[in-house]
Parts: sequence; structure tokens; C-alpha cells
Amino acid sequence: MPFGISIPIVDEVIKEGEKFIQNTVEAVKDAAQDVATTAEKAANDVGQNVVKAGKDVEANVAKAGKDVEANVAKAGKDIEATFSKVSNDTVAEVGRAYENIVELAAATYHFVENQVDGIGKTLSDAERRVLEGKLVDAVWYAMIDPLKHTEAAAADAVMESSLLNNLAAAGATVYGGPGGAAAYAAWVTYKATESLEAALKAGIIAWATSKGLKLIDGMPSEMLIDNAKRTLAAASIGGAAVAASGGTDEQVLAAFGRGAILAAAREVYRGKVGKDIEGQPAKEQAVAKLNVYGRPRVGGLWGALKDSDGNLICDSNGNAQIDIAQMPREISHVGIATSDVNLGYWGPYETNGVMQDLGKLPYMNDMAYFHDQWMAISQAEGATVQVTILPAIVFVAAGSEPSITQAATDATIENKKEKPI
Repeated sequence: MPFGISIPIVDEVIKEGEKFIQNTVEAVKDAAQDVATTAEKAANDVGQNVVKAGKDVEANVAKAGKDVEANVAKAGKDIEATFSKVSNDTVAEVGRAYENIVELAAATYHFVENQVDGIGKTLSDAERRVLEGKLVDAVWYAMIDPLKHTEAAAADAVMESSLLNNLAAAGATVYGGPGGAAAYAAWVTYKATESLEAALKAGIIAWATSKGLKLIDGMPSEMLIDNAKRTLAAASIGGAAVAASGGTDEQVLAAFGRGAILAAAREVYRGKVGKDIEGQPAKEQAVAKLNVYGRPRVGGLWGALKDSDGNLICDSNGNAQIDIAQMPREISHVGIATSDVNLGYWGPYETNGVMQDLGKLPYMNDMAYFHDQWMAISQAEGATVQVTILPAIVFVAAGSEPSITQAATDATIENKKEKPI
């Protein structure tokens, strides 16, 4: 885990641990209307979580629209509705792109600056301790101080850049599961509020939310009624997480909608590539998807893409296309397909080193895998392939756990700053 609870937090835990243990239920109730109960129900029984947040899935399905098709349409099952939402998010994301880049650049600069300052302070403190005759202390703190300075610099960076914060949250969730989501939420909340209670609350909610969403993935999805249940369960968990975090009615409603979009995006993704959105990085090198003539390498291990009637889906030149869903997702798919596996580091092709490094970021390879299949099915070529990358990124992000857990963590931080626990 790249981030941990710092030494000041440990000291605070030791000082206030007994008091906190005795008053956990009351403290959590005051802070989030009994977060402990919400967490237990969300983690161990999705059905109970849905009952608490949405008053029984079956009742929700009936209320949503008199029949399953209407429920699914309202929840976002329909692919056109899903991509409509994604297109709107894409427009908003383009508007934020410049701001995100500026924030990231500033955060990176300040991180490096803080690291340099930290090195100077470590050396200065070590010199002072040696002059005081505290040689053992000087050696000990020379080893641990850089870690403390790095952790503090990292905290400043993720709070300065929302993009970096989202990437860090995604990494913690992908690599650490519900525990990773909880650890990151607790860490960033403590750094933002300096409240141990708020940090613990954020961690509980993040763990319960992540656990609940994973349980939903295991629910059946063969029939329309199953898909409606999954969608409403995800929506209910999203709303419950933000409600438990002290979010406003508007924030809870937005989180409910975000949960529905998450389930819909996952369903569309699964329908296109036959796999779930997991966020795992590429584990194998990219391969040449084109032959020396620039045509897709169909045959052998990789089958040809076909429509629902079994007919080949060809490109504009009449070439059969690879069914990406038959390829391992562990292979790096980020970049433009090529016939050359010996390209250098810099470049836009899948076998370029920089593209393969991007494939190791959380959710990036999931995005590329989906985008390749989407473009092949749509028979898209040229500039269309490039301009649809951002919508694909937004689409996969909408289907990721951090889209929900981060909303809950943000609500906890905002609520703590406005109304101290």
C-alpha cells in the first residue's frame, strides 16, 4: 500500500483508543446516522443494504416503471441511454481537461519541491542530533524522516489535484480491494480534516461500499429482471454511502444516479467483451495485431469478429477483423494497432513503451480493450477512432468503484469541514 497512517495518527490512536472503543456506536451515530449498521449491512448482505437504502428491490422494480423494460430503461440499461450520459460527461470532462492538467502540473511541481525541502530538513535534523551527541537518534530518524516527508508531500499532491486523487483512489481499490479503498479513504480524509473520527468513518463507508459493489457483481444477470435488480442495488448502495457520509439530499440523489450508471456501464461492457470492469493493469507485453500488409491478424488464436447472425464484420477494405473479446485482456491494448513489435519507447502504437506503461494504470487497459472492440463492431476508422477514446475513458470510469467511493469520501470531508463531528 503506497499510503499509510502516519505516525501522528498512530499517536492519536494510542491516546484516544480506549475512549473511541467505548463510544464507537454513539460517535458514528452522531457523525453519520449509525454508519456501523450501514457498513455491516452493505458489506455482508446486499439485499439488506438495498432494503435500507431503497426499501426492497422488488418494490423498487415495481415502482420504477410497471414492467421490467421500463425499469431497465430508467436505470440506464439501454446502451443508447448509457452512451448519451457518457457523451454529456465527456463534454464536461473536455471542459475540465485543461484545469486538470494545470492542477496536475502544479501538484507535481509542489510534490518535487516538498521532497527537496524534506531532504534538506532530514539532513539538517540529522546534523543537529549528531552535534547533540544523539548518534542513534540521528541514524534512526534519518531512515524514517524521508518516509514521513514523502507521505506529507503525497497528501498535499492528491489534495491539490483531483485527477491525481482519483488515480490514487483507483490504484488503492484495484490493488487492495475493499481494504485498499478503506485505507485510502481514511488516509486522505485524515489529511484533509485532521480528524481521526472522520477518517475512520470514511474508511468504514468505503470498505462497505466496495464490498457491496463486488457482491452485486456476483448476482445473476441472465434475465432482464436480474439486470434491473443489479442496477437498483448499485444505485441504492451509492445513495446509502453518500447518505451515511452526511451528504445533502442533492448529493444522495446524484450518488443514486451514479450507482445506476455504474451498473448500466458494467452491463454494457460485459455485453461487448464478455468480461467485467476490474481495473487490473496489463500484465503481458503488447502484440502485433496487424500483419506485414497492415491487415488484422485473424486466425489461429484470435477469431474473427461476427455479428449476431454469424456474419463477418469487416473493415472498409473487406478485411475480417479480430474479435478482441477472444484475446486475453492481460495483454497491453493501449495505443494504435501495429505490425511491429520492436518499436521504441515513445510513440502512439500499442508496442511503444509509453503506451504499455499507460496500460499499467488502473482501468486504462480495461478502457482500451473495450474501445478496440467497440470500434471494430462499429466499423469505425480514421479520426473517429481517436476522438472516441475520451468517451471510452469516461464510460469505463463511470463503471468503476471509485466513482462511488470517492463521492462518499468527498461528502465525509465536506460534512466534517462544515459541521465538525
